[in-house]
Amino acid sequence: TLDNVLMQSTNIFYYRSGQFGEYIHRNRLDWTGEKEHALVSFVNERLNMALKQGRHYVTIDEIWAPDHFPPLPDSLEWTEDLLIDCLRKSGKFSLIGSMDRIVVPFENDFIKDETDLIASILETDYGGKASLKELRKKLMEIRYSKDGWFLFGTLSRLENGDAPFVVDAEYVRMKEP
Repeated sequence: TLDNVLMQSTNIFYYRSGQFGEYIHRNRLDWTGEKEHALVSFVNERLNMALKQGRHYVTIDEIWAPDHFPPLPDSLEWTEDLLIDCLRKSGKFSLIGSMDRIVVPFENDFIKDETDLIASILETDYGGKASLKELRKKLMEIRYSKDGWFLFGTLSRLENGDAPFVVDAEYVRMKEP
């Protein structure tokens, strides 16, 4: 579709979602390598703060601070959709979850995909075991998915037995080493 083509472009940015999604050209944003570098540096600072708390990710909600982002031309304001697309197009971060609202650096040995994210949360937030209800609530809070259910990639890995955790009735626990 046209949306997919526009999302792949390095010159067209997703500006605002909705029934009539809005796109904007790089030149109209006055988006430069320096501005991209400033945004990447800011997000890396936030990731380092999260790492000090034992987390290898941040959410869009945690980094949403338009006053700290590079300035846009006068008539434009930052949107969360624009932030997400700028991060995606920088090539420095992976956006995880069905809503693309969980940010991890590509150069990361801990979280490579959504399954690793869940394993990381199980380890850091729950000591390796959580009730499915608690974990789903946490996944909804960080906007991994709308209802907190595992996405296809994780479900496939669970079914194949190569996920680092298992679901036992009403609990999710890390596998024994």
